Amino acid sequence: MFLQGFEYFIEHRSATKMKHVDALSRMTSMSLDVSFNFRLREAQKSDDWVKAICKALEENIYEEFYLKNGILYKDSVKELVVVPQKKEEEIIRIAHRVDH
Repeated sequence: MFLQGFEYFIEHRSATKMKHVDALSRMTSMSLDVSFNFRLREAQKSDDWVKAICKALEENIYEEFYLKNGILYKDSVKELVVVPQKKEEEIIRIAHRVDH
């Protein structure tokens, strides 16, 4: 609503023209990834279904699941993160954010 009072146009600027902004964006993204990965790993540790899969992995029962950096994934080609129930809403919000 605020911007309606102005005349403007939106122009895309490639990363090559905005290196300082791109670098800051990547740094912020990386720190968010580290924080999110930690929270995801902790949520997976407390999820009964994920714990059951991890236990089965110890006995080589599941071929489609695997652990990478302490996080459970499914499908080594697509690298699908196994989302614990506690994190479903957060994942949906992140996936639908416009600014990522």
